[in-house]
Amino acid sequence: MNISTSFNDSNLIPAKVVYPESVKMRGIRLVAKLSRSDGTIVAVTEQPYPLGAIRVGTDLLYWLEGISFVNVQVRSKSDLRDVLAPIALTIAIGDVRATECSSEMLLILSPIGLLGLSSNDFILRMLADDFSGWSLAIHRQFAIWTTGIAGYERGDVKRLDLENGTMDIIAAGEQRPGAVCMDEDGVYWVCFGSGHTSHDAAIRMCVPENSKPTTIAFGESAPRSITTDKERIYWIDDSLDGRHVRALFKQDSDSIHELAHLPVSPGTAGEERLIVSGNDLYFLSCGRLFQTTINGGDVKAVVSLLPLGRVISFDIDQDYVFMNIEVSPQKAGLDDG
Repeated sequence: MNISTSFNDSNLIPAKVVYPESVKMRGIRLVAKLSRSDGTIVAVTEQPYPLGAIRVGTDLLYWLEGISFVNVQVRSKSDLRDVLAPIALTIAIGDVRATECSSEMLLILSPIGLLGLSSNDFILRMLADDFSGWSLAIHRQFAIWTTGIAGYERGDVKRLDLENGTMDIIAAGEQRPGAVCMDEDGVYWVCFGSGHTSHDAAIRMCVPENSKPTTIAFGESAPRSITTDKERIYWIDDSLDGRHVRALFKQDSDSIHELAHLPVSPGTAGEERLIVSGNDLYFLSCGRLFQTTINGGDVKAVVSLLPLGRVISFDIDQDYVFMNIEVSPQKAGLDDG
């Protein structure tokens, strides 16, 4: 049975977030911690520099910030004010292509290669000298990424064992591979195709060591983030009529289910990140953080700062949503006072 959910602002469930007074008065950058159970912000810390990606480990919280070059902030999840290790990197802030986090390490994909910041000693190490890495995922002891920067028509899907350092190519010569993920059943990735109007983009998968890459969904416009759970594969597809969130049962690859559709212009949707946790599905669109279920239904704005600002990046654990937020007084017509 197909599940189809259309979306418009009139049936949007309002966000529960109440603006802190400082947000109303001046433009700031915030790192916020929001309870998944009742939607309230339980902690906020203000930051002086522009914020990038935020990622959650077992006990630690990482985020990127900086103006020209990247700084990595490492904080305790239980106390956002607890500065454990500010790390300065000689990487331009615009050159960070992807970040992901395991229980023991923050991974950063950059033009100089795949870097790993250990949570044991906070030392940054070069893990793979692949300059063309584009999208990144982590599963158990494996780092998985796709290659092919702007202008490349073909790229590879690679896997690195973080325990023994061995690297192999899961798929070679893929057509513009992008977002990637991995679970116990295999490696999944998107192939961009020729563009929004061509409808020749695809979702691909492979079981390492056991099979060749196969196409499990075809005819997408511009697929972005991808993730899985035990039963399904989920992805975002940006088309000319907006942002679509779709799912495919692993055991029923003949039927694609539309879980949500947000009518936004391609290129304005925000960070290409999709996270599934239990029955909940979280994603960003136009600076707003949304939540729906793995079965579709109501689309809820968990955080909507418009017109004051936007959510830049987010990550979740079992109890909380962690967000990087940027608030612009110019957009709201406010003074800096």
